[in-house]
Amino acid sequence: MAIGPAFLWNGGGTSMRVSRWVLALLFFGLTSLLADVCYEGFRGILGPLAFEKGGSWTDLGLVLAEAELINWGLRLPAAIIADRLAAWWSLTILGYALTPVGVAVALAGGLGGVALGVALERLGKTLRAPARDALLSGLSGRRGLVYAVHEVMDQVGAVTGPLLAYYAIATGRVWLILVPGMASVAAILAARAVYPGAPSPRGHPQLSLHARFALLGATSLLLPHPVVIAAAAAAATGDAGAAPLAYTLAMLVDAVVALPLGKLYDTLGSASLATAPIAGIAAGVLLATGHPIAASAAAGIALAAYETVYRAYVADHAPERAAGFGALALGIGVGQATSAIIYSLLALIAYPSPG
Repeated sequence: MAIGPAFLWNGGGTSMRVSRWVLALLFFGLTSLLADVCYEGFRGILGPLAFEKGGSWTDLGLVLAEAELINWGLRLPAAIIADRLAAWWSLTILGYALTPVGVAVALAGGLGGVALGVALERLGKTLRAPARDALLSGLSGRRGLVYAVHEVMDQVGAVTGPLLAYYAIATGRVWLILVPGMASVAAILAARAVYPGAPSPRGHPQLSLHARFALLGATSLLLPHPVVIAAAAAAATGDAGAAPLAYTLAMLVDAVVALPLGKLYDTLGSASLATAPIAGIAAGVLLATGHPIAASAAAGIALAAYETVYRAYVADHAPERAAGFGALALGIGVGQATSAIIYSLLALIAYPSPG
């Protein structure tokens, strides 16, 4: 029997319908959890890694800007391809496969290898995110809950990753962060086995609506990049190990507040969109005034809002599933790329010694 949206929501018994979408959501979440252990662990040590390979604050800012432009700025073309070719699953699987490849390249090379590895890892995120979010949008009408549960599992990995990276640095076995990245590919294949369905477009693209999504995402300019915050924590303490720990704090706060924010969206709707810019402004002020740890906590709240409230809003309003997420991502990419450069320069003033 085909397992698709019609079967999941309209056919079979109630227990079968519920168990299928819940199981699919858990496999999606497990995939993101494992991938996050790999790439968030890598990002947690990216600042000290770049400095170790001869990089400067300026180099770090440029690498992060490149990464975020690839990660977010190219999601709209990837989303359009996913919608036009019905390639949601293909791009999702390929995207997860690129994660361990990129991290391996970055760990093995010099500063140029770091830049290339970051680009490959972010390209994987670019390809998979809009397609995966489109697939998630078809699981249940309670989209605040769906994206919140996914974000919580995602952030469990994001918290675990920097801690694993801290252990890997201490023991000299940095390659350990590659293992969960490879396991994430098996998990997404399991998700497809449970839910091989596809989202259905609702109408035609609306340029004005997609422009609204892009402008909404651009509010991420107010949020200092978490990698910059982590690097600032290391510079402030003189301990490279402080970077993954500060990064862990942001991811942990993200995980804790994701479910309440998802519930907030399901209750208040678009009014909850204000959470992200408010928290982003707070994080920026705290970082610029020499409080990187507090900035990490505020950043975690903002990140959770982008990943739950903003995604749920797009899922409820986008006429084309993946393309709506791509438009949101375009705005976030421009905002975060600009933010990475601005806050790296501010960090240079507040924390003049990067190593």
